[in-house]
Amino acid sequence: GMAASSHATATGASGGRGDDTLVSSKTLGVIATSDADINSVNVSLIDMTVVPDAKGKAGDTATDSVASSTGLDGGRGDDDVENHGLLTTEATADTDAVGVAISAEGVPSGLSGVASLFLEEPLFDASIRSEATTTGLQGGQGDDFLENSGGVTATATSTASQTTVSVSFPLLDLLQIDLYLPTPALAVASAATFTSADAGGIEGGEGEDEIWNSGAMGVEATATARTTSVSVGGEVADKGVSLGGTLADSSGQAYASSHGIDAGADDDQVWNFATGSITSHAT
Repeated sequence: GMAASSHATATGASGGRGDDTLVSSKTLGVIATSDADINSVNVSLIDMTVVPDAKGKAGDTATDSVASSTGLDGGRGDDDVENHGLLTTEATADTDAVGVAISAEGVPSGLSGVASLFLEEPLFDASIRSEATTTGLQGGQGDDFLENSGGVTATATSTASQTTVSVSFPLLDLLQIDLYLPTPALAVASAATFTSADAGGIEGGEGEDEIWNSGAMGVEATATARTTSVSVGGEVADKGVSLGGTLADSSGQAYASSHGIDAGADDDQVWNFATGSITSHAT
């Protein structure tokens, strides 16, 4: 495989285990940036017999970028987490793939068991993924007290771009193969583009939490998926595929979510005395 992966994590202050007190009264900026790129990848499989060990390994060029940032993280235990200053958290993840090409020629009798081999994972994976997550104040596990009387700005931006992707199967012969495809459907190749962004101002987490907010809050999540000039082709692919199997997956997906105050699980108490701007964009 020729996969590329980039992960970035940033935390302003973390309590970890035990009962902790975290107080910020100054200006605090926490930024995580992740960038993964892959260029000019070509995967060619000629006269290949598919075996169980080949699943997810034959021509894996999947690329992912993950960025995560937290301003104040209480962690485990009953924590006191307070912000009285200006707290800014940012997470930016970017993934770019340019000139990815996948081809397969003369795939013979080894595909007779394809229905059982590839129900969840594609044989060739050239998909790209970008994920950005950020939180201003986080209680974590335990019964926590969280307060914001200052300003919290949390911004998550995730972008995934795939350009000139070509997936072709010029001599693929399935005429003598009976395929019985249950859900989920078969994907012989994947060149999908996936991006997600999640931003939160205050998160209580697990436990019975008490949350007070009297400060300004701006939370924004933006996710963008771009796929340009995608070409997918298959020849001499006849019976069975029409039952719901797909020779190639070149879909694009973008998810964005944002929340000002999320109390989390269990019985919580939340008091909010301020206004805020909470936005999310997905394209």
